[in-house]
Formats: sequence, C-alpha cells, structure tokens
Amino acid sequence: MTTYSAHIDGVPGTVGVGPHGLDAAGRTLSWVEMDGVAVRGHVIDLTMHDAPRLTVTRLGSRFDAFVAELDEARARARRAALLQWTGTPEISAFVQSPGSPDDAPVGVHVFADGFTVEPRIGVPELVPYGLVTGATRDGYRVTFQRRGDSAVTVSRLGPRTDEFLAVVDRCRAHESAAMAAAFAGLDERLSGLAAPNGWAIAPEQAGAFRGALVDAFSAGSRAEEMAHLTGLARGGMRYGVSLQPEGPMPFVLATGRTTTAVESADDGEARATYIFSTTNTEALNHALIMLSFRREAIHLSAAELGRWTLAARTLPIVAWARSMFVARVVHDDSWADKVTAALR
Repeated sequence: MTTYSAHIDGVPGTVGVGPHGLDAAGRTLSWVEMDGVAVRGHVIDLTMHDAPRLTVTRLGSRFDAFVAELDEARARARRAALLQWTGTPEISAFVQSPGSPDDAPVGVHVFADGFTVEPRIGVPELVPYGLVTGATRDGYRVTFQRRGDSAVTVSRLGPRTDEFLAVVDRCRAHESAAMAAAFAGLDERLSGLAAPNGWAIAPEQAGAFRGALVDAFSAGSRAEEMAHLTGLARGGMRYGVSLQPEGPMPFVLATGRTTTAVESADDGEARATYIFSTTNTEALNHALIMLSFRREAIHLSAAELGRWTLAARTLPIVAWARSMFVARVVHDDSWADKVTAALR
C-alpha cells in the first residue's frame, strides 16, 4: 500500500491506497462505499454511501500521484462490484477531457467484451459489444447505439479518438470471430451463423441455420432437460452463446405464458435454472448481458450480496432483474417438477 502525508478533515495524518479501500489515518474507507470523488483545486472531497463526507488536503507535490492512484484503485474495485468486468485484462484506457472548468476527467476503459465510461461521480456506463447496434462519428464525438438501451457518447479524446475507435473495432472483430467459432464448435452446420455475444435468437431469426440451431441445443448430455423446457415454452425458445472467461456458454431462454426460464445448455456441470416473471425476453436478455451473466447478483438476498450491494442499489437494471426473479431451481431429482410449476 502506498501512503501519503496529508490532512484528513483538517487533522494531520496519512492516507494509503489499497486494493479494497482507502486507509485514512487508520480508518478504512471501502471503494464500493465511496460513491463520489470531487477534486477542487488541491482539495479532495470523498462522498461515502450512508456515512459522513471526508476531505483530504495538504498532499503537496504528491497530489497528482495520489489522485491518479485513487482513481485507478477505486475504478477497478467498483467496476467488478458493478458487474462490469468479466475477468479479462484491460486492453487500453483513455481520458475524456473536461468539457468545462467545473467538469472532471472521465475514464474510458476498453476490454475484450466491451468498454466502460467512468466518471468520478455517478454510475459508469457499460457498453458490451454484444449490445452495440451501430456507431456514428461527428468529429471527436462518437455515439454508440445499444440494443434495448440509450446511446452512449464518447467525446473529447482529442487526437486519440482514432486510436480509441481502432481498438474498439478490433475488439468487436475478434469477438465476432470468437462467436462464429463457438457456434461452429456446437455443430459444424452452424459455421457462418452470426449472432451477438450473449444475445439469444429465435429459430426463425437464424434463417438457413434454423434446423441446425435447434438440433445443436437439443443434443448432448442435456438433451432431456432441453426437451422438457421446449415442451413448456408456449411462448417460444431462444438460443444464444455467451463468451465467458472459462469458455463459451451456450444458453436458452424458454418463455411460458407468464414467465421465462434461463438455462445454460453446455455439456458440463449443470447450472441452476432461473425463472423470471416476465415474457419480455429481449428485456431479460439485455439485463443478463448488462450483468455479465452474474446471476448470483439476482438471486442472493440483500444480506448475502456483499460487494454486489453496490450494483443492487445503484443500477436500475439490477433492481429490475431482482424484482422479476421468481425461482432458482437446482438440477436434482425434483428439477422437472419444480420447473413445470414455475414456468407457467
């Protein structure tokens, strides 16, 4: 931990930047509870969730180094707590310059599966490539359209704008190639199928691949369970693949008359089946992608959430998914009966 001499709320002491929080004269301030960092000249105001604000001054010549280290450690911890990081290393980072004297720099961090736009105050924006439907550029201003969500604009990167777009384009191309390989790995007849990362499609949306798509997800060690879900899905089935750090994860969305089930479809150890009280499969699929398919953040009680409490209290999409959650059905001898009762 790097320590700095400073004044904390006017009292001389030291502050130390650690992986989980800021040590302020022996008091640990968790990054996931630090909702705002405001820099005014050489004064730093730290806004804590449900705790008094704290002010750090008198850092002297080490002021810039402290702010940079604080920004990096806090962003890394909160990014994971906000379900915006899947474990892949950061590929590149950019800084969006202040638009006015009252603004603060905004970090833009690029990863293999998406990028984040991270202000010091407020909730970061997550832009998964699987939800990007297009991008338009106007000078140094680039706007990305997201499926089922508002557009996100990145601007004021100056001469690094071209570099940012090149990195994002390269990542998107790599992801598309990985998705094509994942589908081909399920069934060679799916070679050439194009679908976004994490986005499930109905058979009729697969065109010439329709029959092969259904067959690929209906075979293997999970065939009996897939057949059971298909029989219950009066509202239809959707099939997709999510690229996870441990490898591609095939999954299905099975929609009944009032609820929808989310089920992984790989041949490995069966994950639990999650049931949601919605038939809006696109809204549910959007939520799963925005949560990086971290379903624990949906089903755990408030007391069990731990660091993911940050996501539950600050991200509307997490609150919505938790409000729609009905049941988590593990794969035991009573799985079929419980899913039949829940998928109505």
